[in-house]
Amino acid sequence: AVRLGGDEFALLIAGPDACALEQRTEDLLTELSQPIRLDEVSWSITPSIGLAVHPDDGRTIGELVQAADSAMYDAKSSPQRWRRPGGDRAASDGTGPEELAEALRRDQLVVHYQPQVDGWTGAVTGFEALVRWQHPERGLLLPDLFLPRAERSAVIADLTRWVLGRALADLPTLQVSAPGATVAVNVSARSMMGTRLLGDLGRLLEESRVHAHDLVLEITEPAPRATAEVTGLLEGLRALGCGVSVHGFGSAQTSLTALWQLPAVREIKIDPHLVQAVADDPDAERLCRAMISAARGLDVRVVAEGVETTETVHRLRGLGCGAFQGYLLGEPVPLDEVAGWAGAWHREGSRLLGR
Repeated sequence: AVRLGGDEFALLIAGPDACALEQRTEDLLTELSQPIRLDEVSWSITPSIGLAVHPDDGRTIGELVQAADSAMYDAKSSPQRWRRPGGDRAASDGTGPEELAEALRRDQLVVHYQPQVDGWTGAVTGFEALVRWQHPERGLLLPDLFLPRAERSAVIADLTRWVLGRALADLPTLQVSAPGATVAVNVSARSMMGTRLLGDLGRLLEESRVHAHDLVLEITEPAPRATAEVTGLLEGLRALGCGVSVHGFGSAQTSLTALWQLPAVREIKIDPHLVQAVADDPDAERLCRAMISAARGLDVRVVAEGVETTETVHRLRGLGCGAFQGYLLGEPVPLDEVAGWAGAWHREGSRLLGR
């Protein structure tokens, strides 16, 4: 067994046939799904497994890993939670990396913006840029339908650059509705490899004349011991003056350690599953309390993501969290609808926040 990176692992199993492998997979899923108790908090995970059988699905290690990786992404939407190659939707639904690259060339992608607000004053502090695909046959597609496969291919670098450019170009308009607001763009793990991202950012900031401190790069939670390459990138972002935020914070066991080891990170966004559980689950509340306390001790801003009820705002405010994002406050909307949302927020914000 080896760790490929992040939360992905590879396991080599010798067996008589594919049926035996599938039975071992079912046993593994059952074992991995058992609750785990850590520091008085009960955790459960929902693993997804992609299978590849030699020589049917590949003859080399590289071919087998690629086949298993593709099957794993299909498994995320499968009731079984495991899949073998052959059911790859990219081959049939027109949303694979090659089609996405063509969509970039044809200007079929759009960005919607979801607001982030201060839970005490109601001020709009920022917007998260969320990419959508205006597919010619399937209509407006959410990123879950095309990003997972894009993140495993070279097209993700072009997509990231495009979203960054669009967000920086739109920021002055966003700041008309919310003076001083920042704009946040998600950066995939693949985009954090190498030097291209820093080079693209430097050029885009210069072309747009946007202040670097108005841009926030949202990254997935780093490994407990981030590589020198990742650490170097984060320090490069800090040198440019960009903000760095970790989204999905609390979805891994090493959150606080990673935060302490990466001083470039100045913001965390609590994982939506924890946020939505905090009002009813004492374990989730205790975990949020610990994370918020530790982050504040390190002078790191805390944002609750996925807020859907006023009760959740009350609970998290009581724990010390002061910034919120989610459907209670506003859903992602196109740029030309931001001003309308802002007007409605000024009228209704205090009521929604329970102030």
